[in-house]
Amino acid sequence: MRAAVLILVISTTVCAAQTPAVCPWFSTGSAEAVLGGPVTLSAHVEGVRQGICRFRRESEGGVRTISIAIGKEDAHGCPQGSASLAALGNEAAQCTSHDAQGQRLDVIAGRVRDIYFVVGIGNVLDATTIPAAPASPSTPFSASILERITEQVVGNLY
Repeated sequence: MRAAVLILVISTTVCAAQTPAVCPWFSTGSAEAVLGGPVTLSAHVEGVRQGICRFRRESEGGVRTISIAIGKEDAHGCPQGSASLAALGNEAAQCTSHDAQGQRLDVIAGRVRDIYFVVGIGNVLDATTIPAAPASPSTPFSASILERITEQVVGNLY
């Protein structure tokens, strides 16, 4: 009887101590900085070469999101003729798409070696046009918010 109670206590403690979701390609802190406050993360990750992470922030201004999909299959979300981005992996392109709820997403999709990525950001005004930080004379490259997110994701795929 005593062993059964001990097993019950241990299993309850283990269930309560589960670790929160983690995205291996982009941090929750970075998502909070981009989306303007606390976020919720849902992640389904199968190693470092496949998975989906979704960061979500609800506020008076609506729902802001960052979505990251990584995999071996080309799920390229941009049609042919989309703006090409040479500095973000191979065959990277930028376009506009919509998620399952019909929300407009600004997307960058491409490939790093044999790993495909799709990074989307929703309901963040000027995410593709306004630089993430002011350029200094030593760093003239003024990447947009979406490009900076994608740089971090691509960097974590190497």
